[in-house]
Amino acid sequence: MIYDIVLKNENSEEFNLSDLKGKWVVIYFYPKDDTPGCTLEAKEFSSKYSDFKKENCEVIGVSKDTCEAHLKFKIKYNLGIILLSDRDGVLHNRLKVNSRSTFIFNPEGELVREWRGVNPFGHAEQVLMELRRLKNKI
Repeated sequence: MIYDIVLKNENSEEFNLSDLKGKWVVIYFYPKDDTPGCTLEAKEFSSKYSDFKKENCEVIGVSKDTCEAHLKFKIKYNLGIILLSDRDGVLHNRLKVNSRSTFIFNPEGELVREWRGVNPFGHAEQVLMELRRLKNKI
């Protein structure tokens, strides 16, 4: 369960993961803002954000970067997804993340799918297809 965790978003505002109850949630972890692989992954998730929203799914990118770095990254690439700062590694530790990883949680907050050591190219589409499969849409 991740609902007891509160992190700060790109605007330095508290973001309580419990606010996501009742939705499907994709949380993807990436190493660093504005680096080639991380930028590709963020842009791909952002370009598919409306497709995820149609599935009642929120997409959240998490790294240990500062809120300020997240905001610059989000503005520079016009990203539509939420970016959370996990400076202290609380969520990283809870999910045992030490590399690029992605998790899908169902509306009850249960972890239903995970990827570790992710290749960012095409990953957002892969996650969207798996979400739809989990929801029995395809």
